[in-house]
Amino acid sequence: MLDSSGFVRKSEIFDGNIGEATTFKEMLDKLKVPQKEKNLLSSHKSLLIMDAGIASQENIDYLIENSYEYLVVSRKRNKQFDEEKSTPVKLDKNDNAIVRAMKVVNEETKETELFIHSTAREAKEEAMQKEYKLFYREATIFKRWTLSQKKN
Repeated sequence: MLDSSGFVRKSEIFDGNIGEATTFKEMLDKLKVPQKEKNLLSSHKSLLIMDAGIASQENIDYLIENSYEYLVVSRKRNKQFDEEKSTPVKLDKNDNAIVRAMKVVNEETKETELFIHSTAREAKEEAMQKEYKLFYREATIFKRWTLSQKKN
């Protein structure tokens, strides 16, 4: 557990070779600060920051049910990004937006979602997709050629 300055205030070592998503509740319980301790940790509300690997829907539901505040990378694949509703957060040397953010309040869950678009990431993903398509096309051609060869 880190304080607002990034210093470790509390830690716990857990068994290895166990998926984080399955030990999440146990981890939170062990890192809780007892109410009788009146110090920096118990006087401020915690913000849990998690990567997508630990952010199963079950774990997010647990956080909501127990009134935790959290920040997590979404597992959602179909993100609706509207450039017109977004705000530039990083500019290049010519003042062109290279990273944009869009805040949306999810009406169903009441969660605040922050969508980020990066031109560099978009270019990288497009290049990877192009490579994959090329590989698939070449593999298909090779397979057809192999199947067309007469067996001796």
